[in-house]
Amino acid sequence: MTIEVTLAEKTDVLSVPVAAVLRSSDGDEVRVVNDQGTITRVPVTIGLIDNEYVEIVTGLKGNELVVIDVDAAGTPAAGG
Repeated sequence: MTIEVTLAEKTDVLSVPVAAVLRSSDGDEVRVVNDQGTITRVPVTIGLIDNEYVEIVTGLKGNELVVIDVDAAGTPAAGG
């Protein structure tokens, strides 16, 4: 038997896949594709995290093309 307990839940928030967030001791970042087609890192403040998504509290507007992964050739696999 499995029990699932929800400790916190939010709706209508900006979120990205967990794989899109780069976490380090310097802070959290998300890679985005800018208007020139170049990948840049954007500092973000995160909120709630589940197994699939991370809430983005500050740092993104919601219209960015977020990079989830970069293949060996450096080509972004993006979502957003």
